[in-house]
Amino acid sequence: MFLLNTDVVLALRGAKSAQADPGLVTWAQGTARERLFISAISLLDLDSGAPTHVTTIPVADQGPG
Repeated sequence: MFLLNTDVVLALRGAKSAQADPGLVTWAQGTARERLFISAISLLDLDSGAPTHVTTIPVADQGPG
């Protein structure tokens, strides 16, 4: 199970426009959707106008997940 924070959700929103970190996109595409979650706090952030873009977010190598 993975809990995605607001920055990760925002970064993945830009995946189709090539704005997201390629490593993050590859990881997300290789992870079953049933294992990805967001918190109520992230939902509130997104609903209340979190920025629509994110600068580069470093992704640590977590190995096979």
